[in-house]
Amino acid sequence: MEKALDVAPVPRVLKGHAGPPPGQGPYISLRLTLLGDVITSAVYETYQCPGCHACGKAIVDLATGKTLAEARTLAHSDIAARVGPLPRHRQLCYGLAVLALSIALDQA
Repeated sequence: MEKALDVAPVPRVLKGHAGPPPGQGPYISLRLTLLGDVITSAVYETYQCPGCHACGKAIVDLATGKTLAEARTLAHSDIAARVGPLPRHRQLCYGLAVLALSIALDQA
């Protein structure tokens, strides 16, 4: 009688980018690693903008450990609540973080 082998799930990587290409203005790129439907790690890349760095850090902190369905519920208001108020000319960073997450999750 053959015994079934336990096979560990294979990690998947999802990537999302919002904004122009690097070097051409504000952007946030995300890389999510999943096991099954859970985001086990997330990293971000951005340009030299304190607002984008804060929003990139916030989105990866909020998304890590969540299921895909839970991550899809993250919204602009969640990022704004985590980061706090940004100057008017930096408020687009909230949206870049959420858009990059949405684009990555669309690959799942």
